[in-house]
Amino acid sequence: MLDRSPADKALLLTVVALGSVLCAASSTAAQVVTESYQLENVWLLPDVSHPSSPPQQMFGAFDWTYTVGDFENGDGQFTSLSLPWTSATIASLEFTFDLKSIEIVMPGDIHGNGLDLTLVLSPQLTSGQVSPIDPSSTFDIEVGISHKGHIISGNVVPDPTTVWLDLGNALAGGNGLPILTGSGEMTAMGTVTLDLTSALEDSTAALVMGLAELNTPFKGGVLVPAPLLILAGLPTDPAGAYNLQATWPAGVPSGVTSYFQFWVTDAGAPAGFSASNGLSATTP
Repeated sequence: MLDRSPADKALLLTVVALGSVLCAASSTAAQVVTESYQLENVWLLPDVSHPSSPPQQMFGAFDWTYTVGDFENGDGQFTSLSLPWTSATIASLEFTFDLKSIEIVMPGDIHGNGLDLTLVLSPQLTSGQVSPIDPSSTFDIEVGISHKGHIISGNVVPDPTTVWLDLGNALAGGNGLPILTGSGEMTAMGTVTLDLTSALEDSTAALVMGLAELNTPFKGGVLVPAPLLILAGLPTDPAGAYNLQATWPAGVPSGVTSYFQFWVTDAGAPAGFSASNGLSATTP
């Protein structure tokens, strides 16, 4: 959890029962987020066409864009890609993404140039998780000379620079949509900052924190974190902002994802509360 400085003067509540804080309400419109991934140590061995040749490495990165709560129906798009034995560019290639595989194709031309490469992911692509590339993955790269074989190693990994993810689901109040941003590397004893802006001025806010994503209807909006702790009574300033700086504790394992969202007392909101977008942050 976040350490709290005495200056915050806020009440840290105990774990709350979900049934006591949730109420039926209409959900807000779906919002879209993007996660970035990299190809790590992906090696192509031309064991079918050239059994004695050494493997060559491919490099790349792609974005996965999806509607919050519907990761499996997202769309992938490569942002960088380098393949061995060919100078083919992203613009000249065709891509098919799903959670279990990524297919890269360049239709053959009259000169015999073309390629067909499939990365089989096992387990499948999952938000914020590493997906190993199965050795059943194959490639066929034709550049006048045939290079055909198997992908013998590699992983699809979340971009390590993408610590904070915007999960959407803000609920408008008197000043429009409150905005929550985060910064800091989530490392032991490092400084983590949460900035709330565009909230109702001179009001009170509650920071909801959890270790899982809930996305359930609440007070006319969507409660993003599964509530574990609530930091209540946080005052917004005359500009509708609140800044929280805290020291991230030591001992939190790598790969732990925390979820954050502010709820603000706001008479201009549907049920008396506006809400920021949700944020997630993962320890490296």
